[in-house]
Amino acid sequence: MSLDGLSFSALVAELSAKLVGGRVEKIFQPDKYTLLLWIRQVHETHKLLISATPSHPHLFISSLPPENPSTPPSFCMLLRKHLEDGRVASVEQHDLDRIVTVDIDVRGEKGLIVTKRLIIELMGKHSNIIFVQDSIIVDAIKRVPFSISRYRQILPGKMYTLPPGQGRLNLLNTSPEIFIQTLFSSSQPLLLKALIATSMGMGPIPGKEILWRAGLPDTIFLAALDENDKKELYSAFVSVIQPFLS
Repeated sequence: MSLDGLSFSALVAELSAKLVGGRVEKIFQPDKYTLLLWIRQVHETHKLLISATPSHPHLFISSLPPENPSTPPSFCMLLRKHLEDGRVASVEQHDLDRIVTVDIDVRGEKGLIVTKRLIIELMGKHSNIIFVQDSIIVDAIKRVPFSISRYRQILPGKMYTLPPGQGRLNLLNTSPEIFIQTLFSSSQPLLLKALIATSMGMGPIPGKEILWRAGLPDTIFLAALDENDKKELYSAFVSVIQPFLS
């Protein structure tokens, strides 16, 4: 099951609570697309598994981490050089996209603290783990040259830019009134598809939950809603989004 951006926000909040302030103790690269970070807190070491596998990208704290190769790949060695012994300063989601930034503070020259960043993009076959400093790409677990993408290259020395957006509304900073108003101007005739098309981070599961709470079938068309349906839809939307705002 794919994880939508709204549900992903709860995961990122949990990771932030567990990892911020921890020391990056060890870094491994079990396979071509996967990183394993041992992050030491006062009484516990968390093993953060990050995978940019095209068929099944994922991010979680693992109790059974995979075995590591005897010879670490070059990307792993680079991260060890730059990030080991650093402190996790923040773990944040970009809007409601499946993009997470992990900022790590390390001690640089003359004892000054320098912040370096791992950007984790979990977007199906386009998933990647990108190491960035001062907005410049140092390297990535998957390099993307011009021959693969004319619009966005992921290469050392390039400025990091976010993937192109889709013009959807962020549910966490959009008022319910604006959301409902925008929803009813959607070109999607089915209400469920209109919900997903209008909302950044909205997947089929939260969309169906909203319809269920509103007492509406997931096959209903936008044009079929009467005023009472719209009121119920508004209330259901608020009830689903509210827990993510606390």
